[in-house]
Amino acid sequence: MTDPAKTNTASVAYLRALFDYADTRGGAGTEALLARVEGVALDDRDARLSETTCAALFDRAASLLGDDAIGLHAGERIRPGHYGVLGYVVMNCPTLGDALAQLQRYQALVIDIGPPDLLRAGGELTVMWDPRLERPLRQLAEFNLSAMLAFARWISGRDEAPVRVDFTFPEPARLDEHRRIFRCALRFEEPVYRIVLPSRWLDAPLIRPDPEVRAAMLALAEKQLLSQVGRRAGDLDAIRDLVAKNLSAGDAALAKIAAGLGLSARTLQRKLHERGESFSAIVDEVRRELAMRHLNDHALDLNDLAFLLGFSEQSAFQRAFKRWTGEAPGSYRKRLRAGS
Repeated sequence: MTDPAKTNTASVAYLRALFDYADTRGGAGTEALLARVEGVALDDRDARLSETTCAALFDRAASLLGDDAIGLHAGERIRPGHYGVLGYVVMNCPTLGDALAQLQRYQALVIDIGPPDLLRAGGELTVMWDPRLERPLRQLAEFNLSAMLAFARWISGRDEAPVRVDFTFPEPARLDEHRRIFRCALRFEEPVYRIVLPSRWLDAPLIRPDPEVRAAMLALAEKQLLSQVGRRAGDLDAIRDLVAKNLSAGDAALAKIAAGLGLSARTLQRKLHERGESFSAIVDEVRRELAMRHLNDHALDLNDLAFLLGFSEQSAFQRAFKRWTGEAPGSYRKRLRAGS
């Protein structure tokens, strides 16, 4: 599978927040050093950069400015223009809950790391992202979380603290800036990123919503999303990556994958048909590739492997594997061990 960090992208407008922050530090020459990346001028606000490239820029800027918390610092200075049309949609919503719902739908316009899951339970709202990356991208992740919290505080006028924030990377040597910005419990080396908010935040009114501006910005956001999704839906690697992410959760259904691309199930089916592809064939292909890879991991038994591949029972996995290779997975693994 392709590393999602290489195929996920972020808008240059969003990345401008890093350089705006660097300017406040008097970092003369910083923007000149980083002015062109992958042939894309950073003053082209419609351009997009890979998540890997964005993370590398944050890491390099942290080194140049001697700021190990640069992601946090750039994020806390976020403004609507950095989010593009999404920023203006969100700030003109009636409540913070509606704003989060719009973030869930249109986040890909800013950074397409998969829409956040919003889970409400026990008086708390959890906003969660599962990155599924080969390695954690600390500075970029801290920027994303710090920016989201800063923007929520700014548009609601509520300088409140979350309940907890979870990170996937190891605990940094110093946490003073994390504590100053988040002012809540912090957990590290978690399987996903989470920011847990009191559910009362959902009903918090925003300070200056304008229904007419919101309607106009929503129409523009929808147009931009359809354009972006149209490009990504034609990217079979993106579809395969989403299938791989969802298989072990037991939910690699067409509707789930289509939602991850911002499409209806019918639209995704149509787009695949236009390319001479079928969703079931893609799922089968991904399962086969993952099965071949994981059979090399002798610590993983066949029952666990069947689960990871999204099969309801091992017998279904056995049948599929025989169809792919003509032999049972157990005998195939024995041949691998024998080096034949």
